Amino acid sequence: MDKTHIDGWENVLTKLGTSSDRRTHAVPTSAPMWTEQSLDDAYTDPLIARIVDKPADEMTREWVAIHMEDEGRAKTITQDLEDLDAQAALADGLRWARLHGGSIVVMGLDDGKDPVEEVNAKGVRAVKYLTVLNRWQVEIAQRQEDPLVKGYGQPLVYRIRDEGTTTPGAADRTRDVLVHSSRVLRFDGIPTTERRKRQLGGWHDTIITRVYDAVRDYQQSWGGVAHLMTELGQAVIKLDNLASMLAGGQDDLVLQRLAYMDTARSIVNAIPLDAQHEDWERKATPITGVPEVLRELGVYLSAVTDMPATILLGISPGGLNATGESDTRHWYDWLRSQQVQRLVPPVGTLVGHLMQARSYDVKEDWSITPNPLWQPTEKERSETRKTDAEADAIHLQWNVLAPDEVASSAYSGDRYSSERHYDEERIKRLHEAEMEGEPDDAGVEFED
Repeated sequence: MDKTHIDGWENVLTKLGTSSDRRTHAVPTSAPMWTEQSLDDAYTDPLIARIVDKPADEMTREWVAIHMEDEGRAKTITQDLEDLDAQAALADGLRWARLHGGSIVVMGLDDGKDPVEEVNAKGVRAVKYLTVLNRWQVEIAQRQEDPLVKGYGQPLVYRIRDEGTTTPGAADRTRDVLVHSSRVLRFDGIPTTERRKRQLGGWHDTIITRVYDAVRDYQQSWGGVAHLMTELGQAVIKLDNLASMLAGGQDDLVLQRLAYMDTARSIVNAIPLDAQHEDWERKATPITGVPEVLRELGVYLSAVTDMPATILLGISPGGLNATGESDTRHWYDWLRSQQVQRLVPPVGTLVGHLMQARSYDVKEDWSITPNPLWQPTEKERSETRKTDAEADAIHLQWNVLAPDEVASSAYSGDRYSSERHYDEERIKRLHEAEMEGEPDDAGVEFED
């Protein structure tokens, strides 16, 4: 007799592994198709607003640093970014991408060409403005349809809809504006599948899709606790022949008696009762275990949002000697990766146009790095400088660094730096002096 062996367990008494097993019928529900109105309504919830805003605000809080060989040029471009209010514009771009699934920042590039045409990167004379639009305010008008060309399937032209005709497919489109994709900085929402992207009109998903159920359960639980607080103590009054009085139509007498008890309690803080026929007591509602349940719901919500509970909910870290520093470090490490992937590239594009507008050589060696999010305390800064000073003393003693190199490395910028840079030519001269046994420029003589 041929038998087919299947790896698994089956128990007909508990229905484990059978067609009646309740676990086998638990499948993910279909993701909702949000509208602009429903997302705006969800954003009014303070917890959802924090989930949307916090990463975007933190990623841009300390902004970025521009590094060029000519520090004066770096300061000029930094000031240009500030004049454009680029920090706020890109923060909003990230924010609305998380909420709505996508956004664009339109760059007002003066290159002598129509906005629907590809930008003439070498002909940019000025960057006049930055305009932030969420994905409901624009639609993809044209895509790259050639599969043999870079960017196949990606948008080529966006259609910016007039505020009076925000419904896709509206008949009157005379006031709409077409903008080439090279003139915009695009921010995508939460990654999703290609099938769902097609359903969303070529955009990514909103963060609300992933966190809505967890936020709803958490908020409802807290709402239930708030309601429970109003019923922590329930008064129970026993009246003799209450059922008979109600059946006999003496409702007024019952209500009059209860009102008299309540009035007496409010005046003299005492309740007069018939010693033989009445009784009054307060029943307490137990809340044992409620704090633990709420905390576990908070842990789940933290996992779903990928935000530490100390930051998302303001919950103090639990456990002996817990400070929450490891959670914060992990959070900042995640933000750093997001900055590198989602903030630095658009800033780089914008900086390239600003350099061209200033007639700077765009091909020169320059870079952009996000400024550190972790800000040390004054005590930590002092300890760092003390450690650096001890290391500098050793470097000076062994001629690894010269005094002017230490000073220029540590204090040449706007902020103190622990990085040290040495003069290669000086080191080369020292090496040559050592080989010849002659004194170096600093007056140090090396012996054989």
